[in-house]
Amino acid sequence: MEEASEAQVCGRGVEERIWKKEVVMVSRPQGMPVEANFEVRRSELVFQVPPPPGFLLVKVLWLSVDPYLREIMNEDNGLTVIPPFQIGQPVFAGSISKVLASSDPKFKEGNIVQTISPVADYALISSEFFSIDKIEHTHAINVPLNQYLGVLGFPGLTAWVGLNVITQLQANEEVFISAAAGAVGLLAGQLAKLKGCRVVGSAGTDEKVRVLKEVYHFDEAFNYKTEKDLNLTLKRYFPSGFDVYFENVGGNTLEAALENIRRKGRIIACGMISQYNKEYKEREGVRNLMHVIGKSLKMEGFMVGDYWHMRDDFIKEVGELLQQGKISYHMDILGRGIDEFTKAFVGLLGGKNIGKAVLLTDDGETP
Repeated sequence: MEEASEAQVCGRGVEERIWKKEVVMVSRPQGMPVEANFEVRRSELVFQVPPPPGFLLVKVLWLSVDPYLREIMNEDNGLTVIPPFQIGQPVFAGSISKVLASSDPKFKEGNIVQTISPVADYALISSEFFSIDKIEHTHAINVPLNQYLGVLGFPGLTAWVGLNVITQLQANEEVFISAAAGAVGLLAGQLAKLKGCRVVGSAGTDEKVRVLKEVYHFDEAFNYKTEKDLNLTLKRYFPSGFDVYFENVGGNTLEAALENIRRKGRIIACGMISQYNKEYKEREGVRNLMHVIGKSLKMEGFMVGDYWHMRDDFIKEVGELLQQGKISYHMDILGRGIDEFTKAFVGLLGGKNIGKAVLLTDDGETP
């Protein structure tokens, strides 16, 4: 992933310069990332007014802080559609930005857009590299702008697609969700409850377990870190098994889920966060994959970008549920300013957040 170079954006119009801060990966993490793997660099962004065809100059307002970024920091990350971050180059993340100048006829100055951008306060972006979508729903749905990185963004769409498209969840089914207090699991559990399902979630702290049951109305939840045998734990919560597993962590939890899922069960393979910080040879193999055959299971992974064309239907449905108070969602603001991104990212991987983790840039509250 490379930001547009100065050579690409110079050569016509009036040349302008603006100071920007951006986060650069200076070394590949070995295991859990540390702040020394990154640097915040200040440099001049040189651009033309108007920008070259197809480009937008944006002020980044909000940045998404996501576990999957850790996987992209590995040189061989298994995500064949997403190239790894390069040493000495900016880290990229989901963002909400304000358009300052545009040569793309679909956008004009003042528009608020959702896209993937460098972790920076200012950037030149183009739809040639990433999809750029105008946010036009804020006033109609009346939610904070940062919700378009959460319940109305990629995490929300992931939960919605996983349940409605991948598994075609039915009423009265039993559902197990791992990493249930995270950005995806939090909404997935509520959507499943609205369909009349029994929902059990796992999380990594007693406080998260409390929040899942008391605030988000999961039927049950447990702290996987205090359970000695996940297989027996799932048997306790699902004596006759479950129908759907929303998979976010991999490893031992996936193995236990395969033991307890019912015949003809469905598994949504969304993430494998327990494995992201491990080198390939250290990653845990799942020993009971024969259950996929013996139980006639359906296990399907997906990249949410492949379903972005369903965004309008998703926002209409989930937006209405928000307005009606039938679902709620927690945005965890982990810091303010580009300098805080690395600390926020490392904290996220340490399991400190509930719901969707985001970073507010210096004046991100002003759309």
